[in-house]
Amino acid sequence: MAKYKDIDFKFSRNSFTGDLNIVQDSNAIKQSIKNIILNMKGERSFKYEFGSAVQRMLFEPSSVDTLPIVNDIQSSLSSNEPRITVTEIKFSSDNEEMKLNIIYEHTLSTGDIVTEKTTVSSTTSPGY
Repeated sequence: MAKYKDIDFKFSRNSFTGDLNIVQDSNAIKQSIKNIILNMKGERSFKYEFGSAVQRMLFEPSSVDTLPIVNDIQSSLSSNEPRITVTEIKFSSDNEEMKLNIIYEHTLSTGDIVTEKTTVSSTTSPGY
């Protein structure tokens, strides 16, 4: 049985029931992480601290110090996604794309702790 469930942001429908599809457990957490990172702070009404400052970095030179953005992401995920513990954030960029590799731990419904990784890139679509 799934411990975590959420609506799939692609808003696709189940072909048998017509209901919106859901994402569960690891996929629900990955979707939440991407949602937090891709939202700008102040973008959500009444949740002004929700989100991160990643979008500010999209058009900055690649030589810009990444420590502030990594700290911002760590803080945003710690306060907005209590199901995970972030263990590492790796930032990389080239001429075309910016990537964040986030390594985190969470607890499964069995009580086991698992380490997973998700990547958020400047080419990640809003549909995740």
